Amino acid sequence: MRFTLLFILALGNRLQAQEIRLTWKGQPFELQQRYVLTDTTSIVIDEFKFYIQAKKADRTLGIVCVDASNPSSLRFDLNASNWQLGLDSSIQVSGEFDGALDPLNGMYWAWNTGFISLKCVGTIYHGVQQKLPIELHLGGYKQPFACTMPLYFSNDTLQIDLYNWLKFVPIQQQGLLLMLPSQEAKKAFDLFQNALTDAP
Repeated sequence: MRFTLLFILALGNRLQAQEIRLTWKGQPFELQQRYVLTDTTSIVIDEFKFYIQAKKADRTLGIVCVDASNPSSLRFDLNASNWQLGLDSSIQVSGEFDGALDPLNGMYWAWNTGFISLKCVGTIYHGVQQKLPIELHLGGYKQPFACTMPLYFSNDTLQIDLYNWLKFVPIQQQGLLLMLPSQEAKKAFDLFQNALTDAP
């Protein structure tokens, strides 16, 4: 009986946990691997992070800093609803810097723009020899450049296919450098919607 109860509790915990599944063209995604982006370009992503916010059962906010380099951050249990990518302005100006909001996570701008919602850093290879930097620090909480969007978990899993995002983001001659709130950064953030897929 005791073991049956432990199994039921473990099963319940498993079903309540949320999972982020990162992919590239449907296959598991890994940092520092080279992926084909177009017929003439490929990409290596060294850093990929984003914030998730949700309303917990006790009406407080749960915040997770998802980091592709930290597998444990891809699975969490907030027992929450109203999920979103990015942080509300109330959190941005709260002065809280503990836990997921610790600036050591590399997701905080040191002045009035607040926390970064979505960060992607790496290198784009164009042709045989040309290497271009990619620095996407997409965030800010002031309109019209506020970067938040709703998230929907299917069976407690959210699949994010980075190819379905980055193939739409325009690459300029100097690379892809968006590190402050702007119209271009907001557009790149909104295009991230294409990456979100309900996982079976």
